[in-house]
Parts: sequence; C-alpha cells; structure tokens
Amino acid sequence: MKLEDYKINESDSLEVIQEKHSKLVAFLEECNQAYHGNEFPLIEDSQYDELLNHLKSIESQYNLTSDITTKVGSSLSTQKSKGFTSVKHSQRMMSLDNVFSYEELQKFDEKIKRFLNMEEQTPIKYFSELKIDGLSLSLRYENGVLIQALTRGDGEFGEDVLLNAKTIKDIPQVLTGEFPKILEVRGEVYIEKDSFISLNQTLENDGKKTFANPRNLAAGSLRQLDYTITATRPLKFFAWGFGEISNDYSIKNFSDIYKLLQKLGFKVNTYNQSCENIAELYNHYQYIEKIRADLPFDIDGMVYKVDSLELQERLGNLIKAPRWAVAHKFQASTAITHIENITVQVGRTGVLTPVAELTPVNVGGVIVARASLHNIDEINRKDIRIGDTVVIKRAGDVIPQVIEVVLDKRKENSIPFTMPEICPVCGSKTVRDEGGVAIRCSGGTFYCKAMLIEGLVHFVSRGAFDIEGLAEKQIITFNNLGILDLPHNIFELKKHKEMLMDLEGFGEKSINNLLEAIENKKIINLSNFIYALGIHQIGEKLAKVLAKNFKSLEGLKSSLANLKEDTSFAEQVNINGLGESILKDLVNYFKSQKNLEVITKLQAHITVQDYTESNINSGGILFEKTILFTGSLSKFSRNEAKAMAERVGAIVVSSVSKKLNYLVVGEDAGSKLKKAEELGITILTEEDFLNMIN
Repeated sequence: MKLEDYKINESDSLEVIQEKHSKLVAFLEECNQAYHGNEFPLIEDSQYDELLNHLKSIESQYNLTSDITTKVGSSLSTQKSKGFTSVKHSQRMMSLDNVFSYEELQKFDEKIKRFLNMEEQTPIKYFSELKIDGLSLSLRYENGVLIQALTRGDGEFGEDVLLNAKTIKDIPQVLTGEFPKILEVRGEVYIEKDSFISLNQTLENDGKKTFANPRNLAAGSLRQLDYTITATRPLKFFAWGFGEISNDYSIKNFSDIYKLLQKLGFKVNTYNQSCENIAELYNHYQYIEKIRADLPFDIDGMVYKVDSLELQERLGNLIKAPRWAVAHKFQASTAITHIENITVQVGRTGVLTPVAELTPVNVGGVIVARASLHNIDEINRKDIRIGDTVVIKRAGDVIPQVIEVVLDKRKENSIPFTMPEICPVCGSKTVRDEGGVAIRCSGGTFYCKAMLIEGLVHFVSRGAFDIEGLAEKQIITFNNLGILDLPHNIFELKKHKEMLMDLEGFGEKSINNLLEAIENKKIINLSNFIYALGIHQIGEKLAKVLAKNFKSLEGLKSSLANLKEDTSFAEQVNINGLGESILKDLVNYFKSQKNLEVITKLQAHITVQDYTESNINSGGILFEKTILFTGSLSKFSRNEAKAMAERVGAIVVSSVSKKLNYLVVGEDAGSKLKKAEELGITILTEEDFLNMIN
C-alpha cells in the first residue's frame, strides 16, 4: 500500500473520506500485528511513519478518531494513573421494573391502558427482547464516528471506556449507511459461555483468580485500565436501542430501531420479536425459557417495550424506570444431573466442606460441575449419596445447590456419605464445633497446609497487612521453595532476593516492588493485625472492637491469659458483641503456644501500633451513623469506601435494617436497595457520600 491510496481529494464526500480513514486504520492495525505479534513487518519503518502521519492529519482535519494514533507516544502508566473519566449521560440510562409471572404482566398492561385512557380490550403492540446478562454501554457517534463509550454507572454519570470499546469487533468505529449527525447507540457487552469457560480455565491454569460468571468477566474486561488487556478478551456487543438522537432522524416504532441498527453496522439479537399483545409476549417468554440453556450467551429474562414511540413519549418515565417497559425475570434455574463423587475441601479456618462433583450440566446458561453440600447435617437431612440423581438449582450468582434427590432413580447399592475423621490434607484429627454443625481440622493454621496457604493469603489481604504484589500464586511458589512457611518469613524474603529474581515470571523490577511493598507494611495498627491473624470468628468488625477495648497487643494477650477457665469468658470480659463462643475461640488462640510463637516472631520484624481514636472525626455528619455500601462502586473500592466512612466515625454494617441511616448505592444495586426503599432509608449516590465526608 502507498500513501497515494489514502490521500483525500477536495471532491471526496464525507462517506469516501470515512472509508479511506477506515481502510488506513485497518491497514496500520495489520502492520502493527505483523510487526509486534508475528515479528514480520509488512512495510518498512519509513513507510509506516509516513502513513501514520497522514492518518493524524486526516483525523485532525475531519474530526475523526482511532486508537492507532492514541497508542503512539502515550504512556500506559499515565493511562493507569488517571483511570476513567466520569461523564454525564446526555439522556439518563434508566433501570427497569420487574415482573415474574403472567399475572404481573397483565397488571403492567392494565396500568399502561389506564394511563393512556384506553379500553381494556384494546391491544397494545409490544416488542420482546432477550435480557442479555452483560454490561450496558452507551456509544456516542458524531458525524458517524465513535467518540465516546459510557458505562451505565449510576444512570446519570458513566465512565468513558472508549479505548476499550474500540477493541470490540462488534462495535463499529464508523457507521455505515445513512446516519444522523448525533446518535447514541445503547447495547450490551457480553461474553459467550464457551469463551467464558475457556478463559476461566486459562486463568486457573496460570494461578490467577477466575470469574464467577460471564457478566463479571465482561464487566471486568471492559473496565481494564490497560486497553490491550481488553483486546485479548472475547467481548461481544448486541445493540438494543438509541439514546440521544438528532432531530434529522425520524422513527415511529421501536421495532424499526433494530432494522436501522443493522443498517448502521451493528449486530442485534435475532431472537427478539414483535408481539401484538401480552399473550404473544408470554408465548415468546415460554419459548425462550425452553431454549435458554442452548443459547450461546447468558440471559436472565426478557424485556418488553411498548412498540409505538409516540405512546412511549406519552407514557413517560417514573423516577428510576420508564412506564413503557418492564423486565420479565426467569425463575431460579434448575437442572437434573448426577453426583459422581463427594470430595472435602479444607478452608482457611480449618472447616471441612463437602462438595458434590457433578456430571457437568447447563443450569440457566452456566455450566455447573460442582455444588456445595454445606455440611454433614445438610447431607443427612436430604439423604444425599454418591451416584444419586439430583436436582440442581442456581439463582443469579448464588453458588449452585443440590435441592433434592430423585429417589426413584437411586441405585440399590448406594451408600450414605460420612465425613472423614482425619483431615484429608494434613492427617490431623477432625473435631466438631461444640453445639454447631462445622467439622474442622485440629492441626492448626501453621501445621495444615490447606490452612497455611489460605491463612497467608488472608494475612496479606486488604483489611489485614494489604501487601500488594503478594497473592496466592506467589505465596504457593515461595512456600514450595521452603522460604515462606510462617507469616514472619514474609519480612525475611529480602534475604532471598537473588533466588527470587531467578524465578520464571519474576523480574528485578517486580521483586523490588514486592520487597518495597513489604517494607512499607512493617507498621500496622492493632485492629488490622488482629484481623490478619485469621482467628476463627474474628472478622474486621470484631477486630476493631477488640482493639478499642484492649488498646494494645500486650494488653490483649495478658488479659486473655488471665481469664479463669471455670468461669464464663463473656462475664469476665463483658464486651458488647463478644459472646461465649467467640471468646472461647479467641482465648484458645492466645493460649496456644504455637500461636504465641508466631506472634513473637512477627514482632521481631514489625511494629503493632496501639489503638488510638485520634484519627476519628467526631464532629462530622456521619459520626456514629450506620452506613451500608451496595452495588458495584465506580469511584473507589468497597474496602476504601469502608475505610473512608470509618475515618469520619461512621459504623459500617453488612445488612439493611430499620437501624440503618444511609445506603450508598453503586451500579446494579439489587435487593438491598429495594429493602432500604421500603423501609424509608436515606439513599446516597457515591457523589452524595463524598460530599458528606468532605
């Protein structure tokens, strides 16, 4: 290819200019792939530079964009430091009300007719769509060129993920056919089920964290600060509607939008259907429900919209949802399969959990191969045996459960399952919690390897020591080398620097960053230290209570050591929130010589700061107010939000009740938001929360 092939002539129309621009971008992308991916350049460097400069000139003169020009000379580290820009939607992205039955669908139809003052017998034409379980995205085109890609966010503001969106093949960067001057196309970013399983398997093989479901993976992929990572993910896009649209475009029915979207170059879902009345809507719902498991992507229901845009405008919107549309959610998904085996997992606190190994089955669009059996009492209550045919249930992101056994298919020689008397990992005896259902390993956190690895992962996690760069993969590697067997070994890793740099995947820079991160965590406050120890039943909240009451680590140790065995621990300590069971676990921990040795060895490397209230703002509006965070937060992580609230004296809780003062909602806030609204709890956006603490 030569420069002459892409030169712009004065007589060229906008469509021809856009076509030349698109072809040049495609060719330079091909050159990039050949040069960087295949190490086989298609053209010489001087030719590439000449074409790239010409592309920049075209984009500057005709207000066109491409990620080719933004890649050159831009710093990835700079991009990461800035994150995504929050932008206000030109038209609010609203949520939908839900129905769950034909009767509720009838009521929805009746409400519309009453609002429009129509006869009850008058049919209303609807458009029925599949509710793709993905991430909503609003694409803004000006003069046919993609200039912005906003996530839903809170409906009013979204994050601009333009560079990431451009890596998705289904999203055209330049529209085809006739298009308005300004057009916002809205749709869903998703990942097909086969791609999800394949990518999760790759992540697991690499020792990385896997994703719970395709939607989480799609959302995580689209919000990568490094768009080159997004480009490696098999993201797809279905368009389903318009946002802002300039008045040079006239459409009468919603069903026509789908035809226009296809002409503009978008992929749309072919299972969508126009329906003359709600009876046809329900028939379509039942048909999709039957074939749901065979669809290549996840759906969690249907969306029904009044087809006439004139009627939509008359109906208008409620505060959070339009009157003219509703989501018809599927019931919790079930399937029938076989239990091939029952295995036992040992968790961080030593609890043994039985797990059903299943013949893989598609449950509501997700391939399920394992299901938690919770505990032996649950197994006995349902009489679950190896080889049984069982009914599996999955609702949303909830862990699949065995609902019941199909007894008429049970084999005559089936044998009831019993929990092991010894730990399957370390061989120590198993014991049952007094008065409880949990069976746990008695070997101790630093004897049983299952507890050791999980205990160390917990030790370095957020809320504990929070050591960046030291995750499960690194901990397992260092443990296998024999240089990380106890927590204090973390602070001795610098002695093994040369060995670490020789490891595959560990460069000098990454090791230096890790050692620096460890060095920066040698001073820790008392509550974080208590939480880091991973004591049974002691979470972040109780760790703060202990720190506030005992003031220092030495005070905690000496107070617990002096408790009398023949008297109620709760009566001796008398701390609100600490019952006999919790105190028993706490006392047993600090009376264990092994655990005291672990703490002593740690103290040789770190400083545990005494509890102080100096950093609590007792005069703020949130002081001693209860607050709860729900949904996907976009401006900060959940842990950071909790820390910010606690710094101003707020009490962070985990559930909605009448005592809750404020609920801070992020994207996809679910049942907690609904319950809070019913109770009249004050609802805050992330912006509201920031304004209050500032």
